Amino acid sequence: MASLVTTIVRGLKTCAPRACYAGAVREAGGVLAQREKAQEDQYFYNLQKYQLKRLRDDCDKKIKYHRDQIDKHTEAIRREEQKFK
Repeated sequence: MASLVTTIVRGLKTCAPRACYAGAVREAGGVLAQREKAQEDQYFYNLQKYQLKRLRDDCDKKIKYHRDQIDKHTEAIRREEQKFK
Protein backbone atom coordinates (compact mmCIF):
# COMPACT_ATOMS: atom_id res chain seq x y z
CA MET A 1 0.00 0.00 0.00
CA ALA A 2 2.85 2.37 0.75
CA SER A 3 4.16 2.02 -2.79
CA LEU A 4 0.71 2.80 -4.22
CA VAL A 5 0.40 5.89 -2.02
CA THR A 6 3.91 6.96 -3.02
CA THR A 7 3.02 6.54 -6.70
CA ILE A 8 -0.12 8.64 -6.31
CA VAL A 9 1.74 11.36 -4.41
CA ARG A 10 4.52 11.41 -7.01
CA GLY A 11 1.91 11.69 -9.75
CA LEU A 12 0.29 14.64 -8.03
CA LYS A 13 3.64 16.35 -7.53
CA THR A 14 4.60 16.00 -11.19
CA CYS A 15 1.25 17.39 -12.34
CA ALA A 16 1.28 20.51 -10.19
CA PRO A 17 4.13 22.74 -11.45
CA ARG A 18 2.66 23.45 -14.91
CA ALA A 19 2.22 27.15 -14.36
CA CYS A 20 5.54 28.05 -16.02
CA TYR A 21 4.57 27.26 -19.61
CA ALA A 22 1.04 26.66 -20.82
CA GLY A 23 1.92 25.64 -24.39
CA ALA A 24 1.52 27.29 -27.79
CA VAL A 25 -2.19 26.51 -28.20
CA ARG A 26 -3.11 27.86 -24.78
CA GLU A 27 -1.06 30.99 -25.26
CA ALA A 28 -2.90 31.64 -28.53
CA GLY A 29 -6.18 31.52 -26.59
CA GLY A 30 -9.59 31.00 -28.07
CA VAL A 31 -11.76 27.92 -28.36
CA LEU A 32 -8.87 25.53 -28.97
CA ALA A 33 -7.19 26.61 -25.76
CA GLN A 34 -10.40 26.14 -23.80
CA ARG A 35 -10.95 22.71 -25.35
CA GLU A 36 -7.36 21.62 -24.65
CA LYS A 37 -7.62 22.77 -21.04
CA ALA A 38 -10.95 20.94 -20.61
CA GLN A 39 -9.49 17.73 -22.07
CA GLU A 40 -6.40 17.98 -19.89
CA ASP A 41 -8.47 18.63 -16.78
CA GLN A 42 -10.70 15.66 -17.65
CA TYR A 43 -7.65 13.42 -18.13
CA PHE A 44 -6.22 14.28 -14.72
CA TYR A 45 -9.64 13.98 -13.08
CA ASN A 46 -10.05 10.48 -14.53
CA LEU A 47 -6.48 9.57 -13.56
CA GLN A 48 -7.03 10.62 -9.94
CA LYS A 49 -10.37 8.83 -9.87
CA TYR A 50 -8.67 5.63 -11.10
CA GLN A 51 -5.83 5.97 -8.59
CA LEU A 52 -8.23 6.51 -5.70
CA LYS A 53 -10.28 3.48 -6.77
CA ARG A 54 -7.12 1.34 -6.82
CA LEU A 55 -6.12 2.67 -3.39
CA ARG A 56 -9.60 1.98 -2.00
CA ASP A 57 -9.65 -1.53 -3.50
CA ASP A 58 -6.20 -2.24 -2.06
CA CYS A 59 -7.31 -1.06 1.39
CA ASP A 60 -10.49 -3.15 1.19
CA LYS A 61 -8.44 -6.22 0.28
CA LYS A 62 -6.12 -5.69 3.25
CA ILE A 63 -9.04 -5.12 5.62
CA LYS A 64 -10.64 -8.37 4.44
CA TYR A 65 -7.35 -10.22 4.96
CA HIS A 66 -6.99 -8.92 8.53
CA ARG A 67 -10.61 -9.72 9.36
CA ASP A 68 -10.06 -13.26 8.10
CA GLN A 69 -6.98 -13.50 10.32
CA ILE A 70 -9.02 -12.29 13.30
CA ASP A 71 -11.61 -15.00 12.60
CA LYS A 72 -8.90 -17.68 12.40
CA HIS A 73 -7.28 -16.55 15.65
CA THR A 74 -10.64 -16.31 17.41
CA GLU A 75 -11.39 -19.89 16.35
CA ALA A 76 -7.93 -21.02 17.56
CA ILE A 77 -8.52 -19.33 20.93
CA ARG A 78 -11.92 -21.04 21.23
CA ARG A 79 -10.36 -24.44 20.49
CA GLU A 80 -7.63 -23.90 23.10
CA GLU A 81 -10.20 -22.83 25.68
CA GLN A 82 -12.20 -26.01 24.98
CA LYS A 83 -9.19 -28.09 25.99
CA PHE A 84 -9.42 -26.77 29.55
CA LYS A 85 -13.15 -27.30 30.05
